[in-house]
Amino acid sequence: MKRALLIWASMVCMAVHLAPAQDAAVNKIIEIGQTDNQVMDHLDVLTNRIGGRVIGSNAYDNAVEWVASKFTEWGLEVELQEAGTLPVGFNRGPWFGKLLGENGMELHFVTPSYTAGTKGVQRGHVLQEPLTQSEFDRMKGQLKGAWVLINGKNVGWPVDRSAKGDSIRAATIAENNETAKKNRQIMEDNWRNNTNTPLLPLKEDVPALFYK
Repeated sequence: MKRALLIWASMVCMAVHLAPAQDAAVNKIIEIGQTDNQVMDHLDVLTNRIGGRVIGSNAYDNAVEWVASKFTEWGLEVELQEAGTLPVGFNRGPWFGKLLGENGMELHFVTPSYTAGTKGVQRGHVLQEPLTQSEFDRMKGQLKGAWVLINGKNVGWPVDRSAKGDSIRAATIAENNETAKKNRQIMEDNWRNNTNTPLLPLKEDVPALFYK
């Protein structure tokens, strides 16, 4: 109990001693924020002039050097330390896309980080990703040179090519095949009995089911 009391007393004394200096620093920070705020200027440099800064890119190195120069400008001592190495660098080039045809539109898409680009402009027909083995078998002759629209939510990384990813895709295909089989029976029953039983939904949350 005595030890805790002494620590508390020391902290109280330190807080009382530093309070005026802290108040002055806080007031100065508030004043600068209100009269000389440069947050948007700094964000403009980082987000618009330098842009995306994935690790291993020239933009990342440029951002590090720019931040270090600002710290030095403000009177701070700066030391850059190497945190590790990457097996490959990555610089994202320009990207664009356009859907041609009667209902053409501009597309916004990009290759995942740390993957190869398209080596120039690429053109091709568009196909919807197959969700069952029978769908894949019907369209596999059309896949060469096609752009395949895949399902799922993209978070910026390439398709999982690990054994675990293969296992998840195989299980999803098997589940969808069973669902498709049930749907064929439902459609047959609807035709025979003049009913309108809705079809069962196929699983679409796992992207690139037939990716190899």
